[in-house]
Amino acid sequence: SYQIKTRPNSEEIKIEIDILHFLNQLKKDIQNTKYKNINIENIGYILKRKLEDINEGRNFIEDMKVKPKYIFYSSYAHPFKIGVNIASKLHKIKTIDVQHGIQGKNNPDYTNWTKVPNNKYEMLPDWFWTWNEISKERIEYLDNNSLSGLNATISGYKFLERYDKSRIQQFDVLITLQPLFFNQPTYLQYFVLKLIKDYKSISWVIKPHPKHTNRDLMKIEKI
Repeated sequence: SYQIKTRPNSEEIKIEIDILHFLNQLKKDIQNTKYKNINIENIGYILKRKLEDINEGRNFIEDMKVKPKYIFYSSYAHPFKIGVNIASKLHKIKTIDVQHGIQGKNNPDYTNWTKVPNNKYEMLPDWFWTWNEISKERIEYLDNNSLSGLNATISGYKFLERYDKSRIQQFDVLITLQPLFFNQPTYLQYFVLKLIKDYKSISWVIKPHPKHTNRDLMKIEKI
């Protein structure tokens, strides 16, 4: 393997007039809802930054002297990876999104498709690797139960296969954590902590999120 230094976007990002009209109308619409206190004055600036990230993803592929046949990643909806998808299709590179978390029935990135064009979306990966049949079907079918044309296959949950069994002979309950958000003051909800304390006969395994820092891990160990 080798590393490629990402080339920053150098192109001037220009937002088309139709999009500017849409953003202005969006601001007006939000002011008439219960979310009127949300500050969206910088939405144009944020959109430009996201477009720059997309261009960096395209540059990443273009700058590869030797193009790979396949690219695996998780969370395709990150702007950088959207750029990777767009450029990869131009170079016949297959992109594969590997499921890394629960893809619930209301997840807009992986479910509730209403339509997919015959030539697919250039921003989407070529394949989705899922944990189970439920996630696979949510990607493969539209809301009206017709086929979406998107490609999905079951790859399984590799964490369980790679877990260091020498550390623990068996476990009954696996808890996977998420990063803390502003309205989530604790790593584990109260009822979960209570269950752990009340059912000491059960083996509990807590899996941190990849975004957890060493400081997070130290706090989790003290719980």
